[in-house]
Amino acid sequence: MKRIKIVYYMSLLALSSVLCAKQSQPAFHRAHKVDFFTSMEWDTKKNRFFKEKYFLANTAPAKKMLEMYHILKGLYDKNDFSQKAVQGERVIPKIIHQVWVGPNTPPAIFKESQKSIQKYHPDWQYRLWTDADIPEFKLQNQKFYDLSNNYGEKADILRYEILYRYGGVYLDADFVCLQPLDILSQYDVWVSIQPLDCGGEIANGVIGTLPGHPILKDCIDTIEDDWNAFHDKKNNLSVFDVAGPRHFQRSFMKFVKTGTENFIAFPRSFFYPLDHKDRLLGLNNHNNKNGQKIKAKIKLECFAIHYWAGSWWGNKQNEEMLGMSQVTVASKGTSPVTVVSKGTSPVTVVSKGTSPVTVVSKGMSTVTVASKETSTVTVASKEPKQPLIKI
Repeated sequence: MKRIKIVYYMSLLALSSVLCAKQSQPAFHRAHKVDFFTSMEWDTKKNRFFKEKYFLANTAPAKKMLEMYHILKGLYDKNDFSQKAVQGERVIPKIIHQVWVGPNTPPAIFKESQKSIQKYHPDWQYRLWTDADIPEFKLQNQKFYDLSNNYGEKADILRYEILYRYGGVYLDADFVCLQPLDILSQYDVWVSIQPLDCGGEIANGVIGTLPGHPILKDCIDTIEDDWNAFHDKKNNLSVFDVAGPRHFQRSFMKFVKTGTENFIAFPRSFFYPLDHKDRLLGLNNHNNKNGQKIKAKIKLECFAIHYWAGSWWGNKQNEEMLGMSQVTVASKGTSPVTVVSKGTSPVTVVSKGTSPVTVVSKGMSTVTVASKETSTVTVASKEPKQPLIKI
């Protein structure tokens, strides 16, 4: 009996060790191959408009974007770690950087971001960079850092110099890790691509790199040129070109030449499972229903999820400028109602009376019209592929 008990407890111990080992492993198996365009949700109905606008239109920018995607797909297929291990001579340092500058309080999701980093990277260093670190850092682009009146732009300028000097991984404050990033340390540089509904560009919100990499050096050296070319105090969208994602994308693509480079751009499902239009869903993820919707969007390959906190454009004025604010119109009487949408705002018109309702969409708004009485509803779209839902 004693011998049986010993064997029994040894079996339990072995089983416990196996379970603990499994729990410490990332959920994503190396053999799980993910198709580039499937990850981008290229052929889905929801992305038809964006695909035709940004990639298939008969314009020079669209043709350039489509060409870039085929180049990135080739690089991804060659260097995807599910197919073979990347043989780099050096590895990305195990340090995660985050930046928070300016007087505003970080978004609520920031605490979850920090917790997830600690949970999945217990043996990594962590560094939060704030205003207090700037005087001693001696930025190469200190002049433009000081001139900028946008804290998102300041954070862009700062992240490139941090990564160039120290290497490691940069994560925006609204990223929550879902599994360890260790397996990605074998690349020289790794990045991710954003969803199609915000242009499908290479993101600068998550970057892994060796210290001293030429891509980061080019990002730093060309900020002055892009500042002079794009900076406009009247247009907050210029931050994307001055030091933001488009600036980073231009530098990244300069170094994708032979296809032998030891870096990779992961398609959206690895780091951007939420579409840009889902930002309200993400920011209200405490709601159980929203939480279930978010969970349904996360694929096996997802390393981290971006919640689109967008702190630098979080006020109402900037949301309207970017066309992201949600518009709801409820008509109960007989007064004429006109809604003009210039961006990507979801527009919902609920008419309970007899008032004529006109919706003029100049951008990519999804317009939902629910008429319960005899009201006349007119939707005039100046974009030929503007989505329309009739109830």
